[in-house]
Parts: sequence; C-alpha cells; structure tokens
Amino acid sequence: MPKRSDARRIGIFGGTFDPVHIGHLRSALEVAEFMALDELRLVPSARPPHRGTPQVSAQDRLAMVQLAVAGLAPLCGSRRAP
Repeated sequence: MPKRSDARRIGIFGGTFDPVHIGHLRSALEVAEFMALDELRLVPSARPPHRGTPQVSAQDRLAMVQLAVAGLAPLCGSRRAP
C-alpha cells in the first residue's frame, strides 16, 4: 500500500498524570520531535495497571493535562486514542 503524503503522524502518550509534571511534558516533547509527529496525544489512564486508583478523577487529570500542554504544539490532551 503506497504511503499517503497527506497522512498525519499522531502518537499516543499514556500515563496516570496524577499530577502531570515537567518530566511528562519534556519526555513527550522529545518523543514528538524524535518521531516527527504532527500531534502527540497525552491520554490519562483511568485505571493504571502498575498502581492503585488515582485520588483525582480521570476527568480532572485530563483537564490538568490540557492546561499543561496549552501552547505546547504538537502536544494535546485527549480523552482517548484516535
């Protein structure tokens, strides 16, 4: 199948983000640059497999992520993968 030149490169960066911090953002920016992504979606995990249920709701963690990535293209907060 031939590669479409207009296809967007979208990546997924999941995590608990409880709370989101500079380590998440720096890592996400590095990945987006290295992979030449048009968009990198940060998706909060509702129930992380490696730890207990977060104290903050997934909805509130998504809101924190969206505030943290405002103005940091190509990062964006997302409720789910594409």
